[in-house]
Amino acid sequence: MNVHHMKKPTQHDILSEAVEDARAFFDRETPALWELCNAIADLAAREAVEELTGLFNQKHPVAETIARAVNTIIQALVVVPYAVVEILETKGGLNGVVGAAINYYGPKLTDISNRLLRASKSG
Repeated sequence: MNVHHMKKPTQHDILSEAVEDARAFFDRETPALWELCNAIADLAAREAVEELTGLFNQKHPVAETIARAVNTIIQALVVVPYAVVEILETKGGLNGVVGAAINYYGPKLTDISNRLLRASKSG
């Protein structure tokens, strides 16, 4: 492969790819995120999941708006006290699911948000 003839991706290409990757993630994970937000009883996070559903129904959602909604969910996950997680898992019968979900979605959503924001500012 001749790298001298490879086309460098444009800012639009990078941004579009970041948005489409976020869309694919949320297409797969929205039900689980909705359940997690219900489990931690965070209304703002549930509303952010709803907002993301609406945003991804648009043809060209704005990356910064997506990142803002994602950050609302991240903030909700970050502030859940360990004692609450423990109560949900033991008394709520969720057997480690809430802690595992927070540990998975927190970093994953942070990566998505950072990628969207970097892509929207690159160029």
